[in-house]
Amino acid sequence: MRDLECPYCDHRFDYRGNPMGDEDESQEQCPECEKYLVVTSSLHISYRTHKADCLNGAPHDLKMSSTYPREYSRLQCTACSYYEKPTKEQLEALLNE
Repeated sequence: MRDLECPYCDHRFDYRGNPMGDEDESQEQCPECEKYLVVTSSLHISYRTHKADCLNGAPHDLKMSSTYPREYSRLQCTACSYYEKPTKEQLEALLNE
């Protein structure tokens, strides 16, 4: 549900458009002034950055993943997308927690 404002009368009303958030255009009627308006939905992509010292020579900061079932867990770097399979001992320690 989205809160829309009518461009004719400034009335705010709930819009129950496409729940998938796809880019789309639809015609809606304002419940207050009863005029038709066009609602355009669009998907916005933004980017952010963070440090990944492991990509610049530092060791990876590996933490065990929160996977279910736990025997499929893996060691994942907290800074980049690197992962590796845990040793048998590391996996046994996780399973015994």
